[in-house]
Amino acid sequence: MLPNAGFTSFSGDVELGYHGEAWHSLWDVKKSSPIFLELQTNLYSIPLSVNRKISLVGSALIVTDEVTNLSPQRIEFLWGHHPAFSDLLIDSSSEVRIKAKVLSTARSTLSNASSDTPPVFVTYDKDIILSNIWKEPYSYLGYISEFESGQASIINHNKQLQLVLSWDLSVFPFAWLWIENMQISEDPWRNKIRTLAIEPCSTTTNMGLLASKKSSGNTITLGTHESKQTQIRVEVSTLNIEKGETIEACA
Repeated sequence: MLPNAGFTSFSGDVELGYHGEAWHSLWDVKKSSPIFLELQTNLYSIPLSVNRKISLVGSALIVTDEVTNLSPQRIEFLWGHHPAFSDLLIDSSSEVRIKAKVLSTARSTLSNASSDTPPVFVTYDKDIILSNIWKEPYSYLGYISEFESGQASIINHNKQLQLVLSWDLSVFPFAWLWIENMQISEDPWRNKIRTLAIEPCSTTTNMGLLASKKSSGNTITLGTHESKQTQIRVEVSTLNIEKGETIEACA
């Protein structure tokens, strides 16, 4: 999600589309191998260059992004990632733990089917905990803050797997929690989609860049030709079910 996150917004007179531009841009492949990929693109809505490196290191998938201001002026923008997980990983045995204290609800980009209150399957025990997510049809978008660390884990006891998502809180101090369980009838969901997304983001609102500037100031700022680099990481391991401990890494 770059250079906008959430609703369509503006930077000066330039319209920034829903979730920005980078997700639907053409990217040049600079380097590639079975375990490494380097990509590059220049945005048109805001003068940013993005260099992305995707590496598979053991059982970890690591995405390293570097964003550079190509202009002679200071610019502000929003930045986020959109990791989403399906019911191939999440089932009735799965537990999601997010290293944060606060989950709040604000205006949602989802349909009228979306709930305005946190799901009943959310509990708090130092972490934010989600379990039995697919019990009934449900749509929800919430905003997570006050992180202990930039980390969330999904443990699937049936498959003896643990997935850990981690990110840099200095760039992404918030995360969006999106749950869709066969509730939204509009395209492309059609009451068929099950997904849970934990989305590290620079802002706590999905109202777009202008709203972020006015309400909270949670934007990324780069000076003339300045760059900022950050990393997001997903690692999978097997689980000792009896002890609830990770015992062996797996690709």
